[in-house]
Amino acid sequence: ELDEESAGMLQLFFRVHGMAVRMVVSRWTREMLMGGWTNIDPVDDQKVSATIEVDKDQEEKMVKIRQILGFGELKGGYNIPDSTTLQEFALKNLLDENAVKGVVV
Repeated sequence: ELDEESAGMLQLFFRVHGMAVRMVVSRWTREMLMGGWTNIDPVDDQKVSATIEVDKDQEEKMVKIRQILGFGELKGGYNIPDSTTLQEFALKNLLDENAVKGVVV
């Protein structure tokens, strides 16, 4: 059983952790939509500075994970202004599709 102060600290931790996760996911999503994440190749040792250590196995695992999750062929290239939220961008693109006639909120 936790005392009141410990329970409060634990709640605060999970609240802040949740905000951080949402921020990172939002940033990655925006980067994928704008840049595409296509042509992901394993790291070339000659291009990497001697001061940076690269884990090739980790990079190859990330490429496989992106492909499994369906991001391997994402073309990207969307122009998303910083002032536009991802929700707004998604709704506008959905409404531009012929298959979507409207959105009920």
